[in-house]
Amino acid sequence: MKIALLPGSYDPITIGHYDIALRAAEIFDLVVIAVMQNAEKRYMFSIDKRYEAAKASFCLDDRFRVIRSEGLLAQLARDIEDEYDNAKCVLVKGLRNASDFTYEYEMYEINKSIRSCETMFIPSQKEHMFVSSTFVRELIKYGEDFSPYVPQNSYNYLKNN
Repeated sequence: MKIALLPGSYDPITIGHYDIALRAAEIFDLVVIAVMQNAEKRYMFSIDKRYEAAKASFCLDDRFRVIRSEGLLAQLARDIEDEYDNAKCVLVKGLRNASDFTYEYEMYEINKSIRSCETMFIPSQKEHMFVSSTFVRELIKYGEDFSPYVPQNSYNYLKNN
């Protein structure tokens, strides 16, 4: 079994994240969306709300599993492989621009050195290149409509909770 592991803070999940997940599902048997918690980071939404919003986006499709995690990404990949009888888990990262690539390549090197964890980069569709969680949080903060920038089920969850 080939598993894509898509880690992120998803604060909140965006249409760009959603698109990368859908494209990964065309390649892998299972896509695991890992809503990560980093004690050093400040979030707009709690991990529970980020998890539920991400889960709402994929709830009707059994090609996806949404989980929460607070540990090392390389260890999470190992745990998922063990859970699925030593399946192959590949980290999948979306790239919007050269800055994303520089950062994600550094993370690739770290994960590779810790655990020989492979990473696949999927470039954003051009219509999603400007969409980021930071941008969406700004819209929310100022009471602007953010519905075009998040998956519909996630939008409904965030508006109602």
